Amino acid sequence: MTVNNMSGDEIITITIEDPHSDKRMSTRYSILQADAWELAKGEYHTIMLDALIERFNTEKENEIQNKRNN
Repeated sequence: MTVNNMSGDEIITITIEDPHSDKRMSTRYSILQADAWELAKGEYHTIMLDALIERFNTEKENEIQNKRNN
């Protein structure tokens, strides 16, 4: 079996999807950005995921509030 190592410049995409609606949000980033910020790769993934979850939840809360106001 041949193992192909990642080159390090791959683009990573994380998608969050609400199974109860059509809401879907994604973020894409290069792991090389972790090096530029002098972070460990795992720490950088966590930061990117946390930011996406926060954006997703904020947008969902805004949509709920807008429905209540209309």
